[in-house]
Amino acid sequence: MIIPVKIAIPLRFSLLIILTTSVFTIIPAQSTAVLPIKKIDNDTLLVAYKKSIDDVSHGLYLEASFGMLKRLNVESVDQLGDPDVVDQWAQVMSAMTGIPTFNKAKSSDFHVPKEQIANLRLSKGANAIDEIVKRACYTRIVILNENHLDPRGRAFGLEVAQALQPLGYTILAMEALRPYADDQEERRKMDQLSADGIVRGAGDFYSGYYFDDPIFADFVRQSLAMGYHPVSYETAGRGYTAQEREEKQADNLIRRVVQSFPEAKILMYVGERHAAEGPVLNEEKPYLKMAAILKAKTGIDPLTIDQAGLSPIPMNRPDVDLYKIASLKAPKTSVIY
Repeated sequence: MIIPVKIAIPLRFSLLIILTTSVFTIIPAQSTAVLPIKKIDNDTLLVAYKKSIDDVSHGLYLEASFGMLKRLNVESVDQLGDPDVVDQWAQVMSAMTGIPTFNKAKSSDFHVPKEQIANLRLSKGANAIDEIVKRACYTRIVILNENHLDPRGRAFGLEVAQALQPLGYTILAMEALRPYADDQEERRKMDQLSADGIVRGAGDFYSGYYFDDPIFADFVRQSLAMGYHPVSYETAGRGYTAQEREEKQADNLIRRVVQSFPEAKILMYVGERHAAEGPVLNEEKPYLKMAAILKAKTGIDPLTIDQAGLSPIPMNRPDVDLYKIASLKAPKTSVIY
């Protein structure tokens, strides 16, 4: 639902920017000598990357992080120039410490216009849960996004699930759940997950990569215990473009949720830009995201909520600390801007 709100980041979401507060603390980096990027062949990087994924799936967080650095013979992650390998390190560190970990190997996505920074400085926050509950009454789909390297967004996702349940929300569709090409297999696996409530790190009923983060796994477990039914909709397989991925996600959601549960109210938990209802500004080749496609194909106007924009590590925008600007004005509860 398009509601006039001052947006402080260059994403056209339909509603809110969330600043989630918690007991976590951002620890300033200590000033140390900058080590040079080490040249490592791709095969060695790939072996270390896969070993880290396997280690963390078995709960071996130290081996998956510092062990990976040792296998690559580097003293610091700053010596790694491969963004995917550094992203794996950041995922493990975020899950292990609960502190958002920035991927320095990634280039900036885009820069924040000065007028939007000024708007944020002038904005006044409102209680996030209260506002979401109020607006969720006017739709049957709520879409909440996350920054994949910030566990606090997942803790807030659980708060949203708890707040929406009394309104009749019963479906939890998550991008992070293991993808399935076949609808019947997806239903069987999700029914099993719903029945036993166990988030698995391996095996035939493996739940998904991101659930190695204990906070994310807890989000799922507690939601299932409340009675939410899980739905997997991520695009399966390889060889598709970014635009095709968005379209396939939307189509999976329509078949597996909107059509299969025609009266149900749905909470969707997605990654970053998939929640955008309009073009993402500053992209070289803008294309419609999943939320926009879903809205166009179903006629359902979702409540879309962006909490990635005001994360302490907001999608690789190095020119301004939006989180610092907003947090100076925030109380101890999560707020919207």
